[in-house]
Amino acid sequence: MSIMIEIIGKDERCAPRVFCDYCGRRIKKASEGNVSFLQKGKLKHLRGSVRGMKLEISISCKDCGRLEEKDYELFYEMSEFFYLLSNNIDMGLKKGEWIAKMMSKIGF
Repeated sequence: MSIMIEIIGKDERCAPRVFCDYCGRRIKKASEGNVSFLQKGKLKHLRGSVRGMKLEISISCKDCGRLEEKDYELFYEMSEFFYLLSNNIDMGLKKGEWIAKMMSKIGF
């Protein structure tokens, strides 16, 4: 699983973190990752409408993403993916900015 809660510090604070599905390395900046979601060859086997279809995602760092390109047809840059996700769960950027400020104040 790419998105996990990691216990940090001796006081057992917890923080959501993103890790590469391939090498396991933590992805610290959105610009360092990709989110892939359709394996090559799968699209041509689908018949009829694909509306409503749910696809699992794979998260990779840019180094492993180069390897991943041979396996996946569709992907987002991680920053694009999380921006779209925040809109789809009605989080909005202003609330996201507030959360980021709050997290930085408490040391995350």
